[in-house]
Amino acid sequence: MSVVEEVKAEVEKVVEEVKKVEDRVRIDLEDGEKFVVTKLENDFLKAQVELQQIEARAKHLREVAQNVSKAYTTKLEELAKKYEISLKEFFYNAVETAFMKNQTPPPQPPAQG
Repeated sequence: MSVVEEVKAEVEKVVEEVKKVEDRVRIDLEDGEKFVVTKLENDFLKAQVELQQIEARAKHLREVAQNVSKAYTTKLEELAKKYEISLKEFFYNAVETAFMKNQTPPPQPPAQG
């Protein structure tokens, strides 16, 4: 057999192998591979669900915080009106649970000279 014939025969073998691979429609995984892929997919899906739950919880907590903040501000405004004070002159001290007069004087405009 000549070199050309040998090369031709080898090429035909390779072409047949390629055709076999191209014709495959399904390739089954081994049991260990199936297990690993399935576990990783499940872990991914569980993480996605957990993230969605955390995001929903965070959204709920943001709404609660906004509502409480509005209620707090409204209540302080009501109390300021009741005690006839200005929240520009007084601030609420949560430690003392009392309104305290601001001690810092308002800024003065620069002297013109």
